[in-house]
This record gives sequence, structure tokens and C-alpha cells, in this order.
Amino acid sequence: MINILSVNCSLAFAPYLIDAMSVLETGGRAPSRTISQGGSGMALAQADSLSLIYRNRRADLNNAEARHYLATIGLRANSYEISLMSEEVVLASINGALLVSHPQSEIWLDDAAVRHLIESYQAPDLHPDPALPQWLQCSVAAGRLLLSDQRTGRWVLLGADHIAEFERRLGLLKPVAESAVPSPPVIPLKGIEIHLQSAFKLARTLVDFGQTRQVQAYEEIAPEFRLAVAPAVEGIQISDTNERVGMTAREALKWAGLIQAELTRLNAIEFVRGKITTVIADGAGGRFVLQWGDEVFVPAGFWNQARRMDDRLIHAADRGFSLLLDRAKSACVALASEELSALLEKPLFKSD
Repeated sequence: MINILSVNCSLAFAPYLIDAMSVLETGGRAPSRTISQGGSGMALAQADSLSLIYRNRRADLNNAEARHYLATIGLRANSYEISLMSEEVVLASINGALLVSHPQSEIWLDDAAVRHLIESYQAPDLHPDPALPQWLQCSVAAGRLLLSDQRTGRWVLLGADHIAEFERRLGLLKPVAESAVPSPPVIPLKGIEIHLQSAFKLARTLVDFGQTRQVQAYEEIAPEFRLAVAPAVEGIQISDTNERVGMTAREALKWAGLIQAELTRLNAIEFVRGKITTVIADGAGGRFVLQWGDEVFVPAGFWNQARRMDDRLIHAADRGFSLLLDRAKSACVALASEELSALLEKPLFKSD
């Protein structure tokens, strides 16, 4: 998946997003448009900033923020070889599977299914092969391969260019080696889980309220969580998607201290670049780098070891950023120079 502030969308949108962000990066202005992939539509509106509207979520990016996401989406596009082909078909080699996306829906195929579809196209008289999942049917006529998804009733016609690309990608479908990766820590607050990406601002807000009795309402929405702060009868209320809790000024100062203590214990540090918040924190055997929906774990010793392209964690550089992509989750972070320095600082990266 691709995370852009509050928006979480399919990797199939990568070619369109790269085009739109590239125009903004160079100071141009592309016409507004609506695109469809995987059965979902995304609206792109471009003026002095770029607005993305997808599944009732909206993200507005200025030039600097677009450059950040252009780098992270570009690394995904290169690593997974995401290609927009004829008939609005997008192909991507996602580790051990081939993603076939088109405006109506998307289909995921393993190596055996891809091989069978190639053989079916080349020799249409072959009998159906159990290599295809039960929900997928195929037929060949007039040099086109029809794929029909029985779960949704959606279908897509593929041509010779698509099948040739299937053949080329057969050798690229390799599962990523499994490795135990810890989950980022969260801070419990009266039944609400506070994600580290929101913890620093919440602690500051609670201190301000405890000292001034004033509440500046705000809301933070990430692809996987939501946190809102507002005035309440009790004094201040904090809510996520499902829970709401209130607290007095005295309680607020107590909880602010608890949050700050946990952030200190985790050696956590926060950086804010426009709408992009980066938090770096200790984990078991390494460090977490968190940028809203993108959460990447960097194991101790990563920077000192020889790395291969089939490794789970990929490092690259683009547009002045140091990039880290977790190929298993498609989470990707872009670090500016001071953020990278904080990640590599020996007192913080203790186990390296």
C-alpha cells in the first residue's frame, strides 16, 4: 500500500501519483482528473498544492511534501517494478505475487497461476489447470486473454504485451525472507492507544491545558489511527475512532508526565517538516522510524552489513532523502539529513 498523510491506497496508483507530484515538483500545474484502479476512484486536483481525495480521505501537499512522497513512491515503483500499460492495466511484482490491477478491480497471482496463464494464452486448447484459484477463470479468443474474477463478477482483457510482461516477470516473483519484526510501541492513556507519531504533540497540549486551562482543538488522522483533542465538560477530551476520555487540568499534567517519561525511556525524538511528522524510537534490537502510516524497523547493525536486493529492508537515496523500504509491508520512509543523523547517533542506536 501507499501512505500519504491520511490516505492509504493501492500500489497501482503509483504511476499516476508520480506524474502528478513530478509536475508540482517542477513548479507546473497539471489539470485536475479522476483516476480509477482496483475498483476505486481517486481525485487529483492541482493548483499551488496537490490535493488527493480517496475513500472519503483528503491529503493536501505543498511542493516540499510532494517531493517527500515522490521519493517514497518512486522507491516502491522501482523495487516492485510498477508499470502502467495499455488498457489502463497496472502490473507490479510484489515479492512472491504478481499484482494485476485495472480500473474495475485487481487480481493477485502467484507464480504457478502466472505460468498457467502464459501457457493458456500460448496454447488455448489446454484443459483448465488446478494452478488457477477456483475464483479465477480464463479464456482466450482473438489473441486476447480474458480473466474473470468470480468473486466480484469483474473481468479484464489482456493482450500480447501484457502476456509478454507476465513472462518477463516470472523470475522476479520471489517471496521476501520471513523475519520477526516487532510492532511499534504505543502508550496507553485511559483505554486509548497513543501512537508515537502523536505522542509528542499530545504531551505538549496536555501541559498547555494544565497550565492555562485553555484547549486548542485539533485532529490527527493517519491511515491506521485517529486522534482528536477538544474542550469538554471535564476540561479536555481525547478520542480515537472508538473511545473518548475526559480529564481535568490536574489529570492532564499527570498524563503529560507519564507520556514524556515513556518517550524518554524509548529515546524517542520528533521532527516536523510541514505536515510530515517523523518519530524515531528504540525497539527490541533496533530502532523504529515512524512517519504517519509508514512504520519501518531498522535492526541493529543494518548500516554495517552487506545488503542484497532481495533483502526485506532496502536503502536508497533520492531527492536529498535517505530512503528505507520494508518490502514485506511496502512501508517506506524518507529521512532528511538531521533525521538520519538522529537515527544513526550512537547514544540513541544503542545496540548498533
